[in-house]
Parts: sequence; structure tokens; C-alpha cells
Amino acid sequence: MGRPATVIVLSEAEKAELIRRVKQRKGAQDACVRAQIILACAEGESGNFIAQRLNVSKDVVSRWRTRFSKWGLVGLNDEHRSGRPRTISDEQVQKVVDQVLKGKPEDASLSPPL
Repeated sequence: MGRPATVIVLSEAEKAELIRRVKQRKGAQDACVRAQIILACAEGESGNFIAQRLNVSKDVVSRWRTRFSKWGLVGLNDEHRSGRPRTISDEQVQKVVDQVLKGKPEDASLSPPL
């Protein structure tokens, strides 16, 4: 039998922030799943049940439970990774995505070219 899971007790502020992360439409899906994991842990759900319900591995549930118990909400953030620095900001990416989704090129037509 494995060791017992770390008990997660949330403050009202932590719970509110996790719920906000779950409901947030923009942002990384990973952040939403991490928040769901911690909320489920705080409700007393087993790691196996959480993993099955959220379609993640038991190791993922254990990792985020442990990181949250050590560092709180900050522990749910991605760790810094090495690599080339970004050359485009989040705002610039969002602007391009908005233009593509909302806009129609001026020379666009409904009929295919001949």
C-alpha cells in the first residue's frame, strides 16, 4: 500500500482563485486542469478518481498535489524552461488571432478563381 496522499486545505482566497482559473476562457488549458486537480483534492477525492475523471495520469495528480502543498498557488505555475527567448508578445499573438478570426480579406470573394 502506498503512502497516504497529502491533505489539501484551501483558504477562501485560494479557492476563489482556483475557481477563477477553471472558469477562465483565455489562458493555458494546463492551468485549468491543475486548478481542477487541486479543487478535487480539497474536496477529498482520491488521486485515482481525479486522474480518471480528468483523463490524466495518477502521477500528474500527485505532482500537482505535492507542488501545491509546498508552494501554494505559485506552485501551479509552469517552471522556467530554457530555450530561445520569445520574439513576439502575448498581445501581438492575440491581435493576429483576433484579426484572423474576425476579419475578412478585402480581396476575398465567395466564388473560386477561374
